[in-house]
Amino acid sequence: MATSDELFEKARLLRALADDIEVCCDAANTAAQGSTWDCDNATEVRGAITGFKGAAGRAATGIRQHATTVTQQAHDKQAEELAAAKTAAQHHDPEYR
Repeated sequence: MATSDELFEKARLLRALADDIEVCCDAANTAAQGSTWDCDNATEVRGAITGFKGAAGRAATGIRQHATTVTQQAHDKQAEELAAAKTAAQHHDPEYR
């Protein structure tokens, strides 16, 4: 099982991935909105980019939700680790023998 530090790192990486996914279509969307993009199928292309942008946003939201779950697992694991360390310390302390 992963340690709490590993889980916190996984959650951080998931959030970074979500941030990257959320903006992946921004450059194409900006370019498509310009007047230099005008052509016969510009409306279709702009619509497709808008659809991709929406899908990317939904994917980013799902990844962030998963990151929140992983963060909670990390907090739970951290509490377990601290309790185990405290128990181990008590067993080695001569006062508790």
